Amino acid sequence: MPFFAWSLLESIGLTDVPLQPDSKECSHSFTLYGSGGAANRELPALGEMLHCLTGRCPHEYEMYGCYCGQEGRGGQPQDQLDRCCFFHHCCLKQISSMGCSPERKLSAQVSCEGGKPRCE
Repeated sequence: MPFFAWSLLESIGLTDVPLQPDSKECSHSFTLYGSGGAANRELPALGEMLHCLTGRCPHEYEMYGCYCGQEGRGGQPQDQLDRCCFFHHCCLKQISSMGCSPERKLSAQVSCEGGKPRCE
């Protein structure tokens, strides 16, 4: 199952974001930063999904709002996109509390077909 459910992204209008031409090359990976500002881990599948859905470089979302690309600064999510990041943050906390390691490398590959990400 992908990090974000397609229906959730559709419901907040993230799938309708107009595509912007890439004016420069960008990494399709997404970096999660710790509270001290140091890079914590790379999330390449999440980055591929964000790029597929929005046509934007995932790094544009790495320090967005209160929860995107951060371990959570706290407070209320700023908007629907930040709310999605909040849910992802909560999911990672649940995984850790159940004794699972969120740092585990996943073997899933993401492909992009018609602006819709697909996990393989």
